Amino acid sequence: MRPDTFEVIERSQVPSGRVIAPSRTVYKIKYDEHGNILKYKTRINYGGHKQKKGVDFTRIFAPTVRSTSFRCALSLSVQNKWKRRSGDFAQAFLQGELTAPVYMEVGPEIAYAMGVHPGECVLRVKRNLYGLHQAPRVWFLTLRRYLLSRGFASSRKDPCVFFRGSGSQYLLILIYVDDLTAFGPSDQELEAFFGELQQSFKFTPEKSLTFYKQVRYVESPNGDISVVHTSYVDRMLREFGMQDCNPAPTPLMVGTKLPPAADDEYKQTHGDYLRLQHEYQTGVGLIIYLMTESRPDLAHACGQLARYMTAPRDQHLSSLKRVFRYIKGTRELALKFSSTTESQVVGYADASHQACPHTGKGIAGWIFFLHGNPVCWASFTMKDVGISSTENEIMALSEASRTARYLKYWLKEVKCLKGSYVEIMEDSSPTIRAVHNDLSSIKHRHLKLRYYFILQSCEDTDVVLRKISTNKQVADMLTKQLAIGQFRALRSVVFGVIPLPRDQGDDGVPQLV
Repeated sequence: MRPDTFEVIERSQVPSGRVIAPSRTVYKIKYDEHGNILKYKTRINYGGHKQKKGVDFTRIFAPTVRSTSFRCALSLSVQNKWKRRSGDFAQAFLQGELTAPVYMEVGPEIAYAMGVHPGECVLRVKRNLYGLHQAPRVWFLTLRRYLLSRGFASSRKDPCVFFRGSGSQYLLILIYVDDLTAFGPSDQELEAFFGELQQSFKFTPEKSLTFYKQVRYVESPNGDISVVHTSYVDRMLREFGMQDCNPAPTPLMVGTKLPPAADDEYKQTHGDYLRLQHEYQTGVGLIIYLMTESRPDLAHACGQLARYMTAPRDQHLSSLKRVFRYIKGTRELALKFSSTTESQVVGYADASHQACPHTGKGIAGWIFFLHGNPVCWASFTMKDVGISSTENEIMALSEASRTARYLKYWLKEVKCLKGSYVEIMEDSSPTIRAVHNDLSSIKHRHLKLRYYFILQSCEDTDVVLRKISTNKQVADMLTKQLAIGQFRALRSVVFGVIPLPRDQGDDGVPQLV
């Protein structure tokens, strides 16, 4: 604890109308990349639940770097042979200064250490203490001001991405609360930058990028990076009580039809519905985090199971356990980032027609690759009902084109854009013709204006549509349950086992190697 974090004052010195919040000591265990205990941490937290908006704080939002931005930076570093370094700020929040003081009761630990009586004195908090509503924002703005003063520019697409310089002096910085990751072609530039940080902050640099957000990064001798989640998978299996389950070959079986959400009658007649609901929500939350960070093969199952978070049935829990069995069998499956000859950004978009038996809505899915490495993916039930499969494909393309433009302008902003457009691979010839004809057919006149975004993207040459065989449509695994052979083949493409399918009109199925 910094000595200037707070000062002891008489209770009578507190201005009238100001909240005196309670304090609480929090104990936490920090783990390393192998799941072993790294250290025990103790924090004194401010009782932020007592704060008054407009009096004790105003704005509280603090951004964190998006997973897509991190994977893009990782892909760029592998492709361009950049160096990668990471580090963390010790007691990060305490390094931010409050613009106005807040007041806190003297906790028993502080009273014992300082030799004061809790009932007679209070603490005037001067530093950015944990537990304050505004604490994350104050810390982020403190670090942002510092980086901007050192010549960095902040990305408008992701405010936690900073960059400066060019050529051998280029630096790309990503911020996730108190973790900092730096990418650049020169070790000297990275060392100099970390030296600057240590002069202004309590910063602990690491030799290389090895562990970040419960993910382990393993570098091979040829410079490839594998994103490994084994320690998190083991922990989630233990937490869900399925560490000894039998593995399954796919997340969901072909033909799986999930029943509708539980109604009031089902909840009342169920023996222990609260336990079922808690178990289901815990399990879905665990696999959603895993899917978001490094497992696109779970996207379709997550998208379907998450629809029943508030009202699950026993059948939904059975399907969820099937996903855990699949995760058990693919415990060591890892995303691979390697240097390739692929063009800069390539996307695959697909849709399934009337996939939801309860609403008639289709499921859209897309995945984008930067230099052959997967950087973002999604699978979701569409907001509108498509009358035909072509309409569903158009709606999926429109949603995917938004991400395509985001990726293009993100790369342009950080000075790493090489091409002028993003390719999206589509397996439906009628869909491509409809887009090229400006959706002028009478069949599509009822579509909402939001789905005309794909037309604007193509006219601006931000997006170029390419035809690909249905059997090589990588996004197919994001929109429906597939047979074991086809699922594994497409999974091999996503996880870098075989190259991206790019040829047109070839009906061959990618083979495992």
